[in-house]
Amino acid sequence: MSAHHCITSPSHGGPRTTWRLGGVDNQAATIEVDGPFQANTSSAQLEAALAGLGIALLPVALSAAHIDAGRLKEVLPAYTSGAIGVHFVYHSRRQLPRAVSAFIEFAANTIKELGLMDIGQRGASSMLER
Repeated sequence: MSAHHCITSPSHGGPRTTWRLGGVDNQAATIEVDGPFQANTSSAQLEAALAGLGIALLPVALSAAHIDAGRLKEVLPAYTSGAIGVHFVYHSRRQLPRAVSAFIEFAANTIKELGLMDIGQRGASSMLER
């Protein structure tokens, strides 16, 4: 990866960013990357990848439509940054307002229907380039 431009988040430790990836047979890889473009948000990193500025490590939920449409392609598809989770945080289950429980049910069903948590073989995030 050191021969490629990578799109990263700003790092407090200097210009290089470390990507920790899990791969086939639970083999982990730690890769130090850098590049000419850094962005604080995944959506900005996605736009940079779509513009051809380099390789980005992005959530599949954000990038899957672009992969499927051929605007981006996966790099090292056997590796992933690991699972992500969605958590609903509320004060207590005791006397949970009906609106809160209805929202939790709606959000969980919507996430499932959109395929955001059913990530299949791609893993939670993928390295992508244009």
